[in-house]
Amino acid sequence: MRQVNVHGPGDVRLDSVAAPVVGPADALVRVSACGICGTDLTFIWRGRARAGATAPMPLGHEAVGIVTEIGSDVADLVPGQRVMVNPMGVDSVIGNGGPEGALADVLLVRDALLGRSLFPVPDDVPDPVAISEAVSLARELSTDESPGFVNGLLARIVELKPTLAR
Repeated sequence: MRQVNVHGPGDVRLDSVAAPVVGPADALVRVSACGICGTDLTFIWRGRARAGATAPMPLGHEAVGIVTEIGSDVADLVPGQRVMVNPMGVDSVIGNGGPEGALADVLLVRDALLGRSLFPVPDDVPDPVAISEAVSLARELSTDESPGFVNGLLARIVELKPTLAR
């Protein structure tokens, strides 16, 4: 599969890497869109996420996609489900110096849990809206831990879409 990795300061490459293997508590997501933010650019400039990190470092942490496979212990996700990734909802900090990054064909989400590491995305919400920084920030700033909060926010953005397009 293809994966965007940082190999050193200013050295970004599209690498061919082995496809991830899904463990009992994991989910595999086929990435349909992944944003690039200032954090990614800082990682590229520095050549890593933090001091002591080793290269190559996978990039990409604002992603949306479709669950293609789940581990035997995953009860709240189903293959075919459209989801938004919460990169900080897992210990491996997706695209932030951990072993996984979402600028890839597929993303392994370790310890996948609906409402923590993955959130359902309604069919009428376009991919660019689902990966918006505003949704990520709103999720992080919220005290409501339910996936309903994110879906409510996404629904409100869709309602505002005609207004925002003007």
